[in-house]
Amino acid sequence: MVQATRKGKTSKQQGALSGTVGFRLREAALILALAIAGYLLLSLLSYQPTDPGWSTTGSNDVIANSGGIVGAWLTDTMFYGFGYMGYLAPLMLAFSGWLLFRWGDAVSEDALHFWVMKLTGLLMALAAGSGLATLNLNQYAELLPMGAGGVLGEVVGNGFLTIFGTSGTSILLLAVLLTGVTLFTGLSWLKLVDRVGALAVMGMTLIARKVRGFQEKMMAKQSRQQREAVFREEKIKVEKREKVRVEPVLQVAMPSIREEKEKQEPLFKVVDEPGGEGVSLPALALLDLPEESKGAYSVEVLQALSRQVELKLKDFGVEVQVTEVQPGPVVTRFELQPAAGVKASRITGLAKDLARSLSVSSVRIVEVIPGKPVVGLEIPNETRDMVRLREILGCEEYEASKSPLIMALGKDIAGRPMVANLEKMPHLLVAGTTGSGKSVAVNAMILSLLYKATPEEVRLIMIDPKMLELSVYEGIPHLLTPVVTDMKEAANALRWCVAEMERRYPL
Repeated sequence: MVQATRKGKTSKQQGALSGTVGFRLREAALILALAIAGYLLLSLLSYQPTDPGWSTTGSNDVIANSGGIVGAWLTDTMFYGFGYMGYLAPLMLAFSGWLLFRWGDAVSEDALHFWVMKLTGLLMALAAGSGLATLNLNQYAELLPMGAGGVLGEVVGNGFLTIFGTSGTSILLLAVLLTGVTLFTGLSWLKLVDRVGALAVMGMTLIARKVRGFQEKMMAKQSRQQREAVFREEKIKVEKREKVRVEPVLQVAMPSIREEKEKQEPLFKVVDEPGGEGVSLPALALLDLPEESKGAYSVEVLQALSRQVELKLKDFGVEVQVTEVQPGPVVTRFELQPAAGVKASRITGLAKDLARSLSVSSVRIVEVIPGKPVVGLEIPNETRDMVRLREILGCEEYEASKSPLIMALGKDIAGRPMVANLEKMPHLLVAGTTGSGKSVAVNAMILSLLYKATPEEVRLIMIDPKMLELSVYEGIPHLLTPVVTDMKEAANALRWCVAEMERRYPL
């Protein structure tokens, strides 16, 4: 047993020693192959036809080849035999050294098949490459002793040419060349195409990404330059432009002469007149005094809003300039001067977008303002002022009117009192949605008539089907009949009105 163990150890040591020696020998073979390949490459690159060699005795006493006389002979022999394919000799020799180093430890039977396959592939590649060179590259091989493919190329190329023709020979020799390269190097052309395609896709993707990144940078730079140019332009415009003119808010009118004279009295007071009895007009003191204006926006806020309106409209592609601002009791109107070629309908179509951009409930576009070449933009005030009836009935326009049918309507956008003459509109219809102020408007009109005209001047027929709206006027001296709530009586009252109208028509 001890002897057997010693023999086993000895055999292992001998195997390890032989493996180490084999590895060193293969390493030495690789170094030698690389050295010879380098020498051959140096000789091939310094080839001169005037040097002596296999096919020529030379015409120069001095050898120009960097490999000396041996290099001159070897290069002449390879060019004579294989033509341009001789340049592949260093590569093939170096690759063979690598194969010996890499596969030298293979089993002898497998190694034989391996080297036979490699040799076959080498011969196929040399023959096919030389033939293709002879057929296609002869016009570029003036300095080579036997043309572009050498003797092997003449035999293979011209031999196949008579059988398969030019195109057929080229296709066949190309296939043999690729097969030979595959057998010699183990290269898979399908994998190569796959990898080349993958690299091409990666390259194209990288290029496209770089191009896209470059375009984005250029677009960003261009946008930045445009923004800077617009900013500079806007800054110059703002510096040169005068401030927007803000109309002053009209203060509450001082009490009129009538108000000063009147005291708190009954609504209607019967007085004795020379011709009989009469009724005096109600006193304005019965109505609530107007409140001080709370002021919707300050001048600074209005200036800022003007710039904001211009910028928001410019975002939508509409260039305007705010020329004037008129703050009113309920809404504030901005007068916009559109640029040349801008239609008012474009601004009207942006009403909802403007309301959203300015964070207000709604905006109103006034396309035509009489007497001005501008477009109006009305924005509701944050705090609305209460318009009292006493303000309108105590104004100069109402007091100076000679017509007994003058009616108070309210205030305009600038806060000025607005009155209307019923004589100029014999037919009046008040309509609106629920809560829009119809009842308030009707009551204001009735009170306007009561404060302006005596019962001798104006008589009223009130029809109240709802028995709610007009019941408060029951008993006033201006009524021709009591407030009508029955529809049958309403028909009779309206027929009387028609008959009276026809009676007065011919007068």
